[in-house]
Amino acid sequence: MPTYEKCSTHEDGEGLLKIARTLLNAVPEHQLIERHKVKVDYLFAFADTDEDGQPINNALNKNGIRALGLCRKIGLKDRAKGMGDVEILIDHDHWKTIPEAEQRALLDHEMTHIQVCVNQRDEPKLDAIGRPKIKIRKHDVEVGWFASVAQRHGAASIEQIQAKQILDKAGQYFWPELVAPNGTQVSRGKIADKK
Repeated sequence: MPTYEKCSTHEDGEGLLKIARTLLNAVPEHQLIERHKVKVDYLFAFADTDEDGQPINNALNKNGIRALGLCRKIGLKDRAKGMGDVEILIDHDHWKTIPEAEQRALLDHEMTHIQVCVNQRDEPKLDAIGRPKIKIRKHDVEVGWFASVAQRHGAASIEQIQAKQILDKAGQYFWPELVAPNGTQVSRGKIADKK
C-alpha cells in the first residue's frame, strides 16, 4: 500500500512549498487561498517498491488510473482535529523526474481545484468550526476515450465528437501538436498566420 509524507518534512518538500508560495502570490485565483487563510496540507505519495527499489504499483490512482496529483477537501471532523482545509497529494516518483516548469504546472493544476466559498461581499463563508468553506472545482474537460473506437467509428465516435468540441471551444490550449515548428498555429487542420 502506498505511503505518504508531509512535504514539510521531506527533503524534496522545500522545493514544492517554494513553488506553492510563488503560485499563491502570482496567480490571482490562488490569491484567494492566501487571503482567506485556507490551510493546505501538501503531501508526497510513494508507490510500493520491490526488492530492487522499483515501483510495483502507482502512488496515486483516481478511478483506477494513475494520477500524478490529487486535491481533496478535508472533512469537518479532521479539520477540527487540526488538519488543513484541503489536502494536495503529489506523486513523488513522478515529481522527482520532471523539470521545475512541469512541477509548477502540476501544482498549479491541483491548486486550481480549490475554490473558496464567498458571500456577496467577497468574504469567506465559514463552517461550523470557523474555517473557510471550500468547494472542489471540477475540471473544465473530463474525457474517457478509446483509440480503437475512434479508429473504427471515426467522426461518429464520442471520442472524435468530444475532441472536435474541445478543439472548437478551447483551440490549441489542449492540442500542443497543432502549433507548427515555425510558431504558426495550425487551426482545424490548416496552418494559420500567427497574430
